[in-house]
Amino acid sequence: MLLDGRVGDRGEASALAEHREADVEDATDEIGDGVDLAELTLAIDAKMSALAPRRWLIAHVAEGSARLDTERVTQAVLQLAQNAVQHTGEGDAITLSSLLEHDPALGPVARIAVADTGPGVPVADRERIFERFSHGDPPDGRRHAGAGLGLAIVRAIAEAHGGRVEVGGAPGEGATFALVLPLGERTSDGTGGTDRADDVPDARSDGVASLLEEERV
Repeated sequence: MLLDGRVGDRGEASALAEHREADVEDATDEIGDGVDLAELTLAIDAKMSALAPRRWLIAHVAEGSARLDTERVTQAVLQLAQNAVQHTGEGDAITLSSLLEHDPALGPVARIAVADTGPGVPVADRERIFERFSHGDPPDGRRHAGAGLGLAIVRAIAEAHGGRVEVGGAPGEGATFALVLPLGERTSDGTGGTDRADDVPDARSDGVASLLEEERV
């Protein structure tokens, strides 16, 4: 079983996501609101599963809240999911997860990750793929069309939240991309937050906006 104890199976998770998706979007359009991470994860999962015929899974759903720009974080995770789609085939597994962790540099964080079963990313390319118009060199030699701005936008959104984006996985055995985002407030499960209670992630910064504008051109 991939899902944690509070969701029984993939079908149940999908139904719950559809029920909660509207609540998430209505409740937290403003940057800095306390976003329920479980609801956000399930809402993103519902959108991911519409991207392509893949085997969409949820490995873990975080319980807690964070100060996030819901629209931008959703956009970033969907971009990671689309990237996974481009490097997998029909029926291949793509897995979403969200976790609460303590990061040595950032303190309490939410880690929202997308893992695929594609060719993976060579270690030498793991920084370059986040540059504009860069696709890297997949181990299987496959290249994919696109403007090459998607992962640059993901990184810009993560950094606008004071966080980062990471890539892992062994080449040839799939890739895992993760947004690592400071919580910005105490979570409902008692995990400590930052002391910067008034800090609000500026995920609509000029850097993010300029990249989005480039992609639309």
